[in-house]
Amino acid sequence: MSKHQKVILVTRWKQLTQQMILDAGQRVFETIFQRDPYLLSIIHLEHLQGTDGWRNHANFNLHAQRFSHTLTQCMQNIMEPYIAADLLQEFGAAYAEEEDSEMELRDNIPHSYWDRLSSAITSTVKELLDSLTPKGTTNHVDEIHSSLNVLPSPFSKSRVTKCIQHLKVFLFGTDGRNTLSVNDALLVNKDRLALQSNSTDICAWNVFAMFVSNQIRFGYEMERMLRAELRKLGLRNQRKTA
Repeated sequence: MSKHQKVILVTRWKQLTQQMILDAGQRVFETIFQRDPYLLSIIHLEHLQGTDGWRNHANFNLHAQRFSHTLTQCMQNIMEPYIAADLLQEFGAAYAEEEDSEMELRDNIPHSYWDRLSSAITSTVKELLDSLTPKGTTNHVDEIHSSLNVLPSPFSKSRVTKCIQHLKVFLFGTDGRNTLSVNDALLVNKDRLALQSNSTDICAWNVFAMFVSNQIRFGYEMERMLRAELRKLGLRNQRKTA
């Protein structure tokens, strides 16, 4: 992630309340399990496939809360990618720890899960951004619009008109005759800037979502490999002792 993208992420994250973050964590996994119910096996709720019982189950709620907490810690350390990666890998390692603690052979987490996780993070974030956007933030177009309404006294009417014409040329590449009024032009450009801003935000969140998914997956697979090697080592030691 670029420094600019990290700044976007941190700025947006600070706009979220703790409850919004917790809700987002739940929404991520609701999206995943609604689309692919068989993935409920990841949190040991495969027996609730075809029902809505998993939504209120402790496994689901605790898993979503841990994820939200990990994301918050990750965002607090986003400028230090190694720390953020370690936090996410620790979350992923917990999957392998749970598998190992069951003392039974379980299938690996399906590869599709990691793609679903990245996609669910992105879609959830987009919903959050859409809910925040109507509240609005000031931009350069607002400032320009205000300055046109309250111009210094040295500006004559002709000079104001000339400024408006130049502004229309800047916005649309035309002198503005028989087209939009300057107010309409400013509003249109404001919408364009808003779209560009949202597009930039989504791009940053896409990169972040892939980073989160990849690091969690890496932590899971590394922990699984480590535990497999330790089991092999334990068997070898037992054979030597025997």
